[in-house]
Amino acid sequence: MQSQSSPLLYRSPALSLHNRAGAEAEWRILYSLGKDKDGLLHKDVVRSVYDGSLFHRLAPNWSSPDKEKQLEC
Repeated sequence: MQSQSSPLLYRSPALSLHNRAGAEAEWRILYSLGKDKDGLLHKDVVRSVYDGSLFHRLAPNWSSPDKEKQLEC
């Protein structure tokens, strides 16, 4: 009788170095974009990544390139 290996014993691709490096990069970018003036990343900012409102939340903090061109003239 041949035993089947358990899926838990299978080394999943999620443990690979490339995947871990990508996940760490995503968190570093999220932290750099979403931290407050004290350097804290709040839960509601992390949630806004998943509901799609992160960039709407960040937009007032950034100036538009069009506005910068108008100011230079």
